[in-house]
Amino acid sequence: MSTPIWFLWVQTGASVAIFLTFLVYLRLLAAMKKGTGAQNAIFLIQVLQRSDTREARRRLLELEKSPYGEWSNEDKAFASDAINPYEIAGILIRQKLVEEDLIVRNWRVSILKSFNAAGPLIHEARTAWDPRYWKNFEWLAGKAAQMRLEDPLGG
Repeated sequence: MSTPIWFLWVQTGASVAIFLTFLVYLRLLAAMKKGTGAQNAIFLIQVLQRSDTREARRRLLELEKSPYGEWSNEDKAFASDAINPYEIAGILIRQKLVEEDLIVRNWRVSILKSFNAAGPLIHEARTAWDPRYWKNFEWLAGKAAQMRLEDPLGG
């Protein structure tokens, strides 16, 4: 016994509808991902621009003028507060949750200065705790240095 032609048309129509629904869902998912990326970028920018974060970066750059052996525990805590947002930025960028160019292009000078100033603290943390400590910040600083070489004026 053969299948009626009308049944084949209904089945084909249902398959096309399912396929079109799938395409709509893919587009919605892409739009949601883009929206989430924007939310992540806004969050990260807010963290980078918070007054306490900026004050910690300012203090870190002042600390760079003193030998690391003279840094107090409070100094080290401020330095850590200054660079932790860049560690988070590195994680978010590497996970493709925030666009690299947005952060690196606009904060590259601060990223590089902070990485250089925090060098002794990073070394101490890696020696004492884990050799991967602040690796995402190091990766981010590498991207900032690379961008500086490719586009020295930052345009």
